Amino acid sequence: MKIIETKGITYLEKLDFNDEWYWGSDFSCGDLYEAEEVYRSGGTFTPNRLIFVHFPDGKVVEPLLARQNQYFGSPIFVDGVFYVLLIDFEENLIRIFNSSSTFLANTFLVFSPLSGANKIPRPAPKAIPPKNLPNPPFLLIYSLLLFRFV
Repeated sequence: MKIIETKGITYLEKLDFNDEWYWGSDFSCGDLYEAEEVYRSGGTFTPNRLIFVHFPDGKVVEPLLARQNQYFGSPIFVDGVFYVLLIDFEENLIRIFNSSSTFLANTFLVFSPLSGANKIPRPAPKAIPPKNLPNPPFLLIYSLLLFRFV
């Protein structure tokens, strides 16, 4: 049996549309709505951690480290690229992080004002991205991430 060091993350979930990667988060600050409530009431919260684990070798990757009052949403995987929503309450921004499955080229694609975040609807059923898109449209990626909050 192989022991995978996740530094406190106890639950891993298979990444949709991918047979090689799992992801996990510690959600130390609760869900997004709890984190927002803490921040809006004048408090601060410890950011959640987000890791990816490769199967079958058990390689653990933590491509981003969030700062205080930042929150990672659930990742998605489309056409060989990871996408992760990062909410930054202090800067009042929504960012979309993307990376190839090698995690060698990490970038932020979109910066959007957070205004109206308290009007984000509760999680919707999982959306299924169209297959075989050479470059998924940013609006599709943004929509999929926005409605995948844990």
